[in-house]
Amino acid sequence: MEKDMAERQFAFIPPEKVEYFGSVENGALFGISVHNNFLSASADIENSGNCLAADLNDAAAFHLLRVVEIGLRELARNLGIKKIAKAPLDYTGWESLVREINGKLEFKIPKVRGHKKSSALKFKQDLLADFSAFGVLRTEVMHGRSHHNEKQAIGLFERVREFMQRLDAQIFPVRKTSGVRSSKNLKKADSITKEAAERYADNLMRELAAKNLHENQNTV
Repeated sequence: MEKDMAERQFAFIPPEKVEYFGSVENGALFGISVHNNFLSASADIENSGNCLAADLNDAAAFHLLRVVEIGLRELARNLGIKKIAKAPLDYTGWESLVREINGKLEFKIPKVRGHKKSSALKFKQDLLADFSAFGVLRTEVMHGRSHHNEKQAIGLFERVREFMQRLDAQIFPVRKTSGVRSSKNLKKADSITKEAAERYADNLMRELAAKNLHENQNTV
């Protein structure tokens, strides 16, 4: 038995991160509604939580951005977008897809002033701001130019979760159900989701702006 144990290695999950680990089946990570309505994102949601629990922060960011892209394409399908410039939806580039979504959302905004128009405008503006920030980060992560520490990875997790829950409410308003989280840590996280997301977005854009400025100065 001792020999068998010696041949095995075990990973330690800190108590404060245990609820991120293997929690996708009951919808605990992003809520049961997101889990049910974005099944193709379930594996990446689960993997993002497992990576956070194991302190694999860059890997968590990678999976979270894949979740965002799945949400982006699901929104496009919901808007009736099937092809762009003869390319199937799943093979369309990020920027081209965002432009097409922008046009569709603009067309759907009510002409008459009121609550519905205001809500539609806010959704469109917030969504495009999110896609812009996520798009920049996606490029940085995929090309190995951006690295996340624990705080940044958790901030991105909170932001992507809030984004997917908001997208879910827009695409599946009738089918939306309340996600029940048994995790004390994740319940607490709900109250700081918006604050963490905004703080992360602000820090991200400042860091990227500073980096771009530095690169431009070096090329002069």
